[in-house]
Amino acid sequence: MSPYLAFANDSGLAVVDVVQRTCLLSLATSDLYGEPYISLFHLSFTF
Repeated sequence: MSPYLAFANDSGLAVVDVVQRTCLLSLATSDLYGEPYISLFHLSFTF
């Protein structure tokens, strides 16, 4: 069993480490489909 859990919906994607209660990756749909040279990925390290 993996300690990672992924959530996705129409608004975006999040990957969470459930053991350490840490958000590893959080992306909005606009980040995924926006201009690649302007938009930056939003990383959050607290849960």
